[in-house]
Amino acid sequence: MNGVHWPGLHIGLITFKIKEITFLELVPIVLGIHIWAEQLKSKKLLLHIDNLALVHVINKKSSKSKNVMVLLRALVLHTLRFNIQTVWIIGSSIVHWAQQYAENTNQLDLGLKQFAIIWKGKRGMVWENLSSVVARMSKSHIPPSILILHCGGNNIGDPQNTLKGIQKFMKRTLAQLGQDLPNTLIVWSHILPRGNWRKSLSNFEGEKAKKRINSAIATFVLNQLHGASIKYPDIQVSYKRLFRIDRVHLSDLGNSVLINTWKNAIVQFVTTSTRTYP
Repeated sequence: MNGVHWPGLHIGLITFKIKEITFLELVPIVLGIHIWAEQLKSKKLLLHIDNLALVHVINKKSSKSKNVMVLLRALVLHTLRFNIQTVWIIGSSIVHWAQQYAENTNQLDLGLKQFAIIWKGKRGMVWENLSSVVARMSKSHIPPSILILHCGGNNIGDPQNTLKGIQKFMKRTLAQLGQDLPNTLIVWSHILPRGNWRKSLSNFEGEKAKKRINSAIATFVLNQLHGASIKYPDIQVSYKRLFRIDRVHLSDLGNSVLINTWKNAIVQFVTTSTRTYP
């Protein structure tokens, strides 16, 4: 690169024989980005790789090999440091169907080419599932720079817990996530309105509980975790075209509004110090 050659140095990491070709071919990539990071800052990098397994590993940022994961972590940490970022979107069926819509409309990257977007939507997910989902993802992926959480709606009206009990449990989980992911911006994605709160005594009670949880958790994330929050003023139950017939899940139009909101919020969080959207 511009007359710069590989330095004559000994790589202390490789002091034993490793026969994994994916690992061996990843070594020069990681070293190259480490050495020329300043020159590559805020630039797009095209890698010519003839090993399809390695291409898959780099694109997914995940591998079953512990040796490869060591290098992947080093690679992602450098790309994060020099303006390439990863976003996880985790949540219930709202995320699941948003991902399906994004895939069908070629928007899995949300139109943000400089970001790696990793989706994890679990149908029927409740807050109790969150810690295990994040733990599994952390074992196979690099920690994200931004973590969007859209979960908790399925807990509203749960007869096994009170509203205060749910909030307390959610805050405890979030506090632990903040400790486990110290370099991640945790984003509370507000629970969406519904026209049918199945577990609640009435839709009025469901909406009331939703508002109280959104307010309490957004305040906690912003003040205690120095995170961010996303609201959805354009998604209202009265806008019937935004919902499916069940009045819970979003239609294609509703999903379009949702992922566009996520896109704009991510851009705002990265480019400004404002931590509430909109």
